[in-house]
Order: sequence, then structure tokens, then C-alpha cells
Amino acid sequence: MNDFSSHVSNGVEFLDRELGLEWVYSIDLDTLDVGDCDNCVAGQVYPGGYADLMNDMDLTDRENCGFTGASGDMPALTEEWCSAISALRNVRREH
Repeated sequence: MNDFSSHVSNGVEFLDRELGLEWVYSIDLDTLDVGDCDNCVAGQVYPGGYADLMNDMDLTDRENCGFTGASGDMPALTEEWCSAISALRNVRREH
């Protein structure tokens, strides 16, 4: 089993830089699915969705930011994103 925490952390930093800190509240955790271009993190919050992200980042960068991975990794990657977003929402609400 892969540990995607560093990848997701990179993705969080990228989205914070590109979109500001509020993007975490726009994610629907019930439908979040990294394997679905419409319901992945980028599909839900990135301007132009995952298709535009593909134009803005190369594959290695997308993988290093946890926006994509091997098909067998998608459930674990989605779970890592859900955990990270939930934690960020709690921390950011406190400040």
C-alpha cells in the first residue's frame, strides 16, 4: 500500500497557492473520487476542471501533487484527500 500523504500535501500547497485557502470548503467529500475527472479534487475546484489542470501541469507534477495515479491507487488516494481536506477544514475554521 502506498503512502500518498506527501503527494496530497504537495497538492494542498499547490491549490492554496493557486486558489487561496477557501477551496477546501468547495469539495464535496461524499462524491470525491480521484479516479473521476468530474469528481476529483481538480474537477471540483480548479478553474476549467481537471482538463485545464492537465494543460497547466505535466503528468509527473500531477502525480506528485496527488491529482492522479495508477488506477489501483485511486481509492487510497481519494481516502488520503478526504482525510487531508477534513483536517484542513477543522484547522482553518479555528483560525
